Amino acid sequence: MYELKEYLNAINHSKKKLMDTDDEMWEKKYPPFIVNKCLSAFPETLMLVNEMNMRSHLDKKLQFDFLINSVRPRKRFAQWLKASKIKDIEYVKEYYGYSHATLKEPDDFLKIRETLSRIGVASRKERKLYQSCHILHKQGRYFIVHFKELFALDGKQTNLSENDIARRNTISKLLKDWGLVELKGETEPSAPLSQIKIISFKEKNEWTLETKYNIGKKQGESNE
Repeated sequence: MYELKEYLNAINHSKKKLMDTDDEMWEKKYPPFIVNKCLSAFPETLMLVNEMNMRSHLDKKLQFDFLINSVRPRKRFAQWLKASKIKDIEYVKEYYGYSHATLKEPDDFLKIRETLSRIGVASRKERKLYQSCHILHKQGRYFIVHFKELFALDGKQTNLSENDIARRNTISKLLKDWGLVELKGETEPSAPLSQIKIISFKEKNEWTLETKYNIGKKQGESNE
């Protein structure tokens, strides 16, 4: 329940009023940023999406109600971008909202990669940290990306949420504040630091560091 495809199906086709129920989670879990990204791929919904982007301060239910009552019913299928079809990294940056990162020194790449391995979402009980972001090197440029965006680039469906984007942006800002990168591009929305666990280098051996995407290796499917 509360999956992106259910919201999109309601807006595009079924017109099911998911938020006119006693279940408050439908509104709480609604991802306006991602829904708008999906709908922006179609000419007939682009203007409606722009209206919501300009009014992102509105309650989630108001945004959902606007779209469900304004979008003409039709089945719409957005294609995930595949790495093999990407010829210009600028298109990637525009589609996913990556922050273009400039390194202060060439050797900083390995330093940033190691630093990112210690930033993510933690299970304190198990002393385990799940890495949130990676540094991507494409065509001589560097990008800070969420691991779910890497699955999307592989052509796999992934439940990338607005909160994932916000955590990525906050982590990018941290790297900038620490003097590791300069950023060009969007860094909003952002997540509070309370949603991100940062393990110091000294604590590294006291935790199990997990990654859900290994750059350069063939990937399996991921649902989380």
